Amino acid sequence: MGTGRPAYAAVAVDAPPVFLNLFSYRIPSRLTVSPGCAVVVPFGARLVPGIVVAFEEQPSVAEVRDLAAPLGDEPLLTPPQIAVACWLAEYYRCPPFLALRLWLPPDFPKQVDPRLRATGRAATLTPPERAVFEAIAAGPHVRFSDLVARDRDGPVLPIVERLVELGLVAIEAPWRRVAPRTTATEETASVAPATPPPLTPPQERAWGQLAPMLATGGAALLFGVTGAGKTELYLRALAETVRRGRRGIVLAPEIALTPQLAARFEARFPGRVAVLHSRLPDRARRLARQRIQSGEAAVVVGPRSALFAPIAGLGLIVLDEAHDPSFKQSETPRYQARDVARRLAEATGAALLFGSATPDVASFHAARRGEIGLIELGERVTGERLPEVTVVDLRAELRAGNRGIFSRQLREQLAGALARREQVILYLNHRGAASVVLCRDCGYTARCSRCDTVLTYHASPDRLICHLCNGRRTIPAVCPACGSRRIRFLGLGTERVVAEVEAEFPGVRVLRLDSDVGGPAEHERILRAFAAGEGDVLVGTQLVSKGLDLAGVSLVGVVNADVGLYLPDFRAPERVFQQLTQAVGRPGRAGGGAAIVQTYSPDHYVIRAAARHDYLAFYEQEIVHRRQQRYPPFSQLVRLLYANFNEERVRGEAMALRARLETHRRAQGVEVDILGPAPSFFRRIRGRYRWQIVLRGDDVVSFVRGVTIPPAWQIDVDPESLL
Repeated sequence: MGTGRPAYAAVAVDAPPVFLNLFSYRIPSRLTVSPGCAVVVPFGARLVPGIVVAFEEQPSVAEVRDLAAPLGDEPLLTPPQIAVACWLAEYYRCPPFLALRLWLPPDFPKQVDPRLRATGRAATLTPPERAVFEAIAAGPHVRFSDLVARDRDGPVLPIVERLVELGLVAIEAPWRRVAPRTTATEETASVAPATPPPLTPPQERAWGQLAPMLATGGAALLFGVTGAGKTELYLRALAETVRRGRRGIVLAPEIALTPQLAARFEARFPGRVAVLHSRLPDRARRLARQRIQSGEAAVVVGPRSALFAPIAGLGLIVLDEAHDPSFKQSETPRYQARDVARRLAEATGAALLFGSATPDVASFHAARRGEIGLIELGERVTGERLPEVTVVDLRAELRAGNRGIFSRQLREQLAGALARREQVILYLNHRGAASVVLCRDCGYTARCSRCDTVLTYHASPDRLICHLCNGRRTIPAVCPACGSRRIRFLGLGTERVVAEVEAEFPGVRVLRLDSDVGGPAEHERILRAFAAGEGDVLVGTQLVSKGLDLAGVSLVGVVNADVGLYLPDFRAPERVFQQLTQAVGRPGRAGGGAAIVQTYSPDHYVIRAAARHDYLAFYEQEIVHRRQQRYPPFSQLVRLLYANFNEERVRGEAMALRARLETHRRAQGVEVDILGPAPSFFRRIRGRYRWQIVLRGDDVVSFVRGVTIPPAWQIDVDPESLL
């Protein structure tokens, strides 16, 4: 190595998930690499992809192997992205390569099969070395896999490494990144340039707080009631960011909401908006990434994965509806986009804006304590009052003899809105037509054979469906337990609500929006149809409560506000409050509007606060519960989950890990609560029994770092749910 040339590289290797560390490799003099470059490295008996994370003066192990070959021509990640990925891997306890892969292009090779080429004459070689060299020299290019297949009994990779060291063989791993074919129309497609509307006085005050952040960086919560005009502030902030020569990322909670949000930004930044999400066709995703990398796109819009866009000069990150649980990744790496965005903003000097009418309790607590800024928007852009909300006690409806799914008030107002040709949203956070299939004689309930849950009846496709594993069964004609024909369907879901509306109001045009009606593309189509006036009533689950801006809606009916309220999870009240508040805030965007909330718990603090659009009342009561129970934001949680088809093995593994955790706690002398092990709320899914241990304390991540946790355990830092 020449003077000043780095001798070693710390590499994140695409290795089995048991490895949570970087690996040291020697940088041969024939190779030039830099942090962020993709490389091919020997790992065991294989050649695998890796990413150079940093240079090292000294290796971390005694025996060091050489980097085999570059993979691509230039760095794929910037220093800030590498820094955030390393933090993400350490904090969320995942292999570094999986964290770095979040930023890699979708066509990055999952496996490599390098070509080998003879570059010199055979010197003094051992018989095995000569055999391998001659096999390579026999063809202009020989695949490594072909070489292994020819000599299955010998250690091929060490011999190849020796031949490369002698200068007799070169390893080449070409990776030609696919450039999408584009047309001028695709590259510059846009709608007409819209004139920004004047700001209202509350927006002006908010802008006065927000504008300085665009120069200095920092994070803030934009806390505004539904319809307060948060999106216009996002647009102003992005315009100022672009004027300063920087670019922005805007995250939406759902893929289905991305087109609606992107259209607003495209109107203000014609031809400079790129939409990026995992459901895009490969060609469209490549085109979007190309436009972002080239600088043509100044604004990136998408769900949480858009946070990892290949964007340079980042100046602003916006999370719209930042409270939404979909910002938490459910698979490894199980990151929370709010926290990753904050790290990325700090690393790049960008401003970070969380927008929500119903912030998560931890974020609002942080804003109250001054850890992030707090920008408030207390009234709607139109100046109209928030919708008047009526709470209906369903117990009183039953006493009055009303056994239908609609209260008298909701039925009356629904009829009036339809007569006036106004649109209505009916919200129920449960799919299907009936939630329980029950034998009236013996009490038998239809349950999933693979999961510990009851089956839901779906009228279309006339099946019993498990909402955990999607298993399907035909409806029994007689009770499997006692032979009775007195099978009854109890409870309700969105399908039954649709049927009831169509039965009571013949000719009404009803659309349904839930996860049973296709994927994001179909959800987008339904939302567009409703927004265009092609439906009178939109029936749906929580999808209808997320960020919809529908001026024609005058009435929202919450069919049953209690769904999910009493689940044994500390976030259950927060989730229900957010969903209800967002739902009842949908009507009256253009003036007027009303909402009716049907509930069996009219005195519950969540119901009362949501009916008054009173976030502060909810927060003040909820924060007391959190403090008493030492739940976030007054502690940190890590959920450890183990699943197996043998429940006794699950129990044994859980007890063994509990003992290991207790030993570590005593050795460290730290205050960490070890809750469990115990069966999860959903005790069995897809035939696998599930037990969990929940760790609670001030710095549980550091505590977990010192414990060897078997790779079969799922580690979820800052879990969104404990169910």
